[in-house]
Amino acid sequence: PPASLAALEWSLKSESGPAIVLLWPLGRHWVAQNSFAEVGRVAGVVLDRFEAGSPGWFAALASMAEALTIARDLNWMDEARTILAAQPAAACGAETRAYLDSWAGGSGPFFAKPGSLAELESSVEVGRREGNPAVEYAAAGTLAYVCAVCGAVEDADRWCEWLDRRLPADAWARAALRVTRGYVALFRCEFDVACRSVSDRARQWPPHLPSATLAGLVGIYASDPALLAVGLDACEAIYPSSAYGQWTRAFRAIALIIEGNLADARAVLEPAGEPLFTRNESPLSERLLVHLALATGDVDAAREHSTTLRALLDPRTAPPFADAPYSAASLHLALADLAAADGEPREAEAFVHGALEIIGADLPLVTVDALELLAIVLAQRNRTPDAAHLLG
Repeated sequence: PPASLAALEWSLKSESGPAIVLLWPLGRHWVAQNSFAEVGRVAGVVLDRFEAGSPGWFAALASMAEALTIARDLNWMDEARTILAAQPAAACGAETRAYLDSWAGGSGPFFAKPGSLAELESSVEVGRREGNPAVEYAAAGTLAYVCAVCGAVEDADRWCEWLDRRLPADAWARAALRVTRGYVALFRCEFDVACRSVSDRARQWPPHLPSATLAGLVGIYASDPALLAVGLDACEAIYPSSAYGQWTRAFRAIALIIEGNLADARAVLEPAGEPLFTRNESPLSERLLVHLALATGDVDAAREHSTTLRALLDPRTAPPFADAPYSAASLHLALADLAAADGEPREAEAFVHGALEIIGADLPLVTVDALELLAIVLAQRNRTPDAAHLLG
């Protein structure tokens, strides 16, 4: 990789322009080594040599799309989508466009962009039709992962099985496939299975961020501080230079909550000058803020955060949740928590039922939480036998 980078920088000075072919192995190297600052620097220099929307610009961007997406450096990806939306016949080959779509669709993991899953399925088909397995499998892998982290576990299962039948045994993409299966297991409360799916890579260094992050999440739900520390250490090693920086705050806050330090946890989740809800953020942070505000007696702050959450459920302004049952159910439960604490048990019960209607029996991790909250709400409404039945 150092030799490839040196050769690329030499090509930048030549009349023939950047050697785009070198960007593909460099992109893989940046992801493996978590070199997210470097990919942004190189992308700025390389893409500046091309006119935005030209064939060379698209080709160079496609080769760096994975690294830029994980680096949370999405301005160029957004610019590409804008150009392609305005000029469907832009000078971008079908395979290049499919590869760009395969990563653009995964840039907002907990809130799938409108139409992104359909674009990913289209990219899978383009890769198959063009005989390009790199495009086909990259799109399918991203599709499986997005479905898994959004809680669409049946769809994730289907794509995992599809990939399992096609990927070579030693394929690099199998590490990502194991992470995807781990998320499915997490949502099904199969914590041992989720942990085993990433145990071989979660503690490696440089960290394999998807594996380490999943290990941290398992640690939260399984009350395992050692696993939580795995996720926190990995995210702090690269914070804030990637999309995984979002988890650093969540992991720090939960570690502080476990220690009983609620005020510091709240400060970590809501740093001064940052919006309450930002791109790529998980509903976990907002829900934690509602809980922390209520736990510290700050009902006004809890209501403020509930306003943010209500806006996310507004179909006029929010992303669609049809493909993100975990996100939608989590937001309903956060609002149910506040309503219950605010003496509005009927409203709380309505939000809980809304969450249960979204997830059905597919997400035990959320279902158990919802049923416990519903029991509390029923007890508030003097329906103790019904509450006892649920807890039993």
